Amino acid sequence: MTRSCRDLARWMVIVSVGFAAASPQILAAQASGDGFLFKQPRVAFKFESGYVLQRADSELFDFVVEQHTLGRSDFDSPYLGAELSVGVSEHWDLAFGLGYQSTSVASEFREFIGADDLPIEQVTSFQLIPATLSAKYFFRDRGRSIGRFAWIPVTIDPFMGIGFGVVSYRFEQDGDFVDFQTFDVFEDHLISSDAAFLARLSVGVNISLSELFLVSAETRYGWASGRLNSRVFSGFDKMDLAGLQLLAGISFRH
Repeated sequence: MTRSCRDLARWMVIVSVGFAAASPQILAAQASGDGFLFKQPRVAFKFESGYVLQRADSELFDFVVEQHTLGRSDFDSPYLGAELSVGVSEHWDLAFGLGYQSTSVASEFREFIGADDLPIEQVTSFQLIPATLSAKYFFRDRGRSIGRFAWIPVTIDPFMGIGFGVVSYRFEQDGDFVDFQTFDVFEDHLISSDAAFLARLSVGVNISLSELFLVSAETRYGWASGRLNSRVFSGFDKMDLAGLQLLAGISFRH
């Protein structure tokens, strides 16, 4: 597990423990036990997971797919994330999200073998950590008030959103490679990492399970491209970081 992955996991554990400690107070203060809340919730915390389909459409991806036994789908990966959202009006939320995705695939050169007639092997890794601030628009009222104190949430609540942020990325290859001028085989560890601007659109739906808990399904598409380390990957244009996220989540609201 990389340091970034450990940092993300530690952050999620700290937040979830804090929320779990506060849940009894939240439940006692807001839920009546009769299927409604005393007031409309304004804050929600969501755990989400799913899968990301990377577009992988730039010169570096073209090169490694052509030279190594890799396909573009090898850069697809599972996703883990969390999101904290705050309702600013009946139909609008502001949400801060943090996520992590990573894949690592063993490969070998397609057209070359070593002097010992063995494959020339390497491991290719690709990691993304997006952090975004999003605005979400909900098409329906989130619930209805009964009298002055009771509030009942709707069961199905569709939404769409737009977000911006930064994505930290790391592309890495470790193993044996071919010098295309001399055709010598050499061992190396190639790394390029940086951060880039990210823009994202999303559509989804929240489904209430109870007064305090809901599940969600969401589809997001993000656009980003990042610079490569020119000393390691010279001659390539920017790396394509765009991808489609297919996610499900569970939220706790108060």
